[in-house]
Amino acid sequence: MVKIALDAGHGINTPGKRVMKRFDSKETREWTLNSRVADYVESYLRDYIGYSLLRLDDKTGKIDVPLTTRARNSNNFKADVLISIHHNAGIGGGKGGGIVLYRYPNSTKFTRAMQKRLYNELIKQTRLKGNRANPLAQANFAILRQSRAAAVLIENGFMDSATDVPIILSDTHAKKTARAIVNWLAKEYKLSKRSGTKPKPTPKPTRPSTGGYQGNSIVDYLNSIGVNSSYANRKKLAQQHGIRNYKGTAKQNLNLLNKLRANEKPANKPSKPKPKGDMKTNSIVDYLKSINENSSFENRKKLATKHGIKNYKGTAAQNLQLLKKLRG
Repeated sequence: MVKIALDAGHGINTPGKRVMKRFDSKETREWTLNSRVADYVESYLRDYIGYSLLRLDDKTGKIDVPLTTRARNSNNFKADVLISIHHNAGIGGGKGGGIVLYRYPNSTKFTRAMQKRLYNELIKQTRLKGNRANPLAQANFAILRQSRAAAVLIENGFMDSATDVPIILSDTHAKKTARAIVNWLAKEYKLSKRSGTKPKPTPKPTRPSTGGYQGNSIVDYLNSIGVNSSYANRKKLAQQHGIRNYKGTAKQNLNLLNKLRANEKPANKPSKPKPKGDMKTNSIVDYLKSINENSSFENRKKLATKHGIKNYKGTAAQNLQLLKKLRG
């Protein structure tokens, strides 16, 4: 029987632990993001047997359980593995970020190989690789230091990153993170599937006009209609829909979401009005010259083909027909 200690870091009222207001007007608390992932981990684990689980945080979020208490409860439980879920900060409103995993320095219980396997599974599921120089990190964090279990702390994206925030706010990302953790646990500790449990097929993405998604996450909405939800693609979509200088702010994301839901066509540059040219002449050559267009037979033949005049020979009837089409 594998004993799993699962920890959603902090509490809902822990000072400073929240999403940057610039990107999220609600300033979603870190514990809310952490707990959502932990809840999904619990849910997905129910498809397996051969484990017992203890949550170390207060599941209401009202109490920020002291780290010493969390570690002590894990040790008393005699946990084999401790997974502490967090979300990061330190980008300062810029781009970049990604997932970072921490283990206790030189730990022989949670090895570098275990860390790498979990990281690879997280990136496989979430694609939130980011640009951290050392995503497989070591740190003397209390929860890692005081735990007698194989312990890992997951920083699941940055709460002050234009790239990461729309992703980590999405329910899709929380589910993918949880799925990665459970996949890793099942492989690492050889958990067996509960009998009668069949993996749910992943539905193929469709492209309905509004996706059926009713929330306010641009990432979840794009995922619901089968569109790439990365920052780079959101920036392209924003530009196409007339949203200038896209930085991934909460206001810009909501604006883009509303435009996409309204099925607005991308804002195009105004087309140049067709030159009127000489409106009195009946000569196709004179008219083309008046609008600075090549009036040679070859070019007139091309123009005739373009405007649906077949087998152009330069007859008076064909020239008059072409003249009328060019004038509109």
